Amino acid sequence: MRKLTIVFFDAGGGHRNAAEALKSTLEAHPGRWNVQLLNLQEQLDSIDVIRRATGIRIQDGYNLILRKGWTRPTPQLLVLLRGLVRLYHGRVVSVLERYWRRTRPTGVVGHSAI
Repeated sequence: MRKLTIVFFDAGGGHRNAAEALKSTLEAHPGRWNVQLLNLQEQLDSIDVIRRATGIRIQDGYNLILRKGWTRPTPQLLVLLRGLVRLYHGRVVSVLERYWRRTRPTGVVGHSAI
């Protein structure tokens, strides 16, 4: 049986639903796939600089912005987030490398909006 990890963020609303739908579809064929969902935020909590500074997880901050309709500064925030991704790239790689070594999936499916 092949082991597949589907990676998602709980930011925006549809990512978890899409991951769960894909998992359900794959599991409709018993014995072919062992599917695990991975909320990437949970793996990256230890290095979430926004959480450290504000106490709010980065995905929760994004969801708050959407709920409140504070979307006008979104382009500027994306520039900031891209910069953080570049700055923390090495740490993210280390965290994920440890995770993949521990779980050893056959394949990984994910989506990135950044």
